[in-house]
Amino acid sequence: MKGRRRDVLQDDEILRLFLPGVITDPLERAVAMAMFWAGLRRSEIFGLKTNDLDWRTPKINVNHACKRFGTIAKREIGDPKWHKLREAPFPEELQSAIRACLTSFKFRQGRVK
Repeated sequence: MKGRRRDVLQDDEILRLFLPGVITDPLERAVAMAMFWAGLRRSEIFGLKTNDLDWRTPKINVNHACKRFGTIAKREIGDPKWHKLREAPFPEELQSAIRACLTSFKFRQGRVK
């Protein structure tokens, strides 16, 4: 086999990840849900902008991807893989996780009292 072997989670293992208390950090929970429930790649998640989230339809417009990881100053945002814009599902559970993440971020920044 070429390349590095990847460990794949079984369906029941993925479902257990989202049980209450397993992933407690709001950002980690939102990222995990975006990967497993919306099928987003890590680079696409890091390239998301708030206007990419269509709360009405609901869908996620994948218009950007992070091309270079590292410090925030060195990150580079570009086109998604194969330069193909696409839409991803935006289920209610993921919407709730993103709302919780945004609320947590605003609270830590002193914007919510």
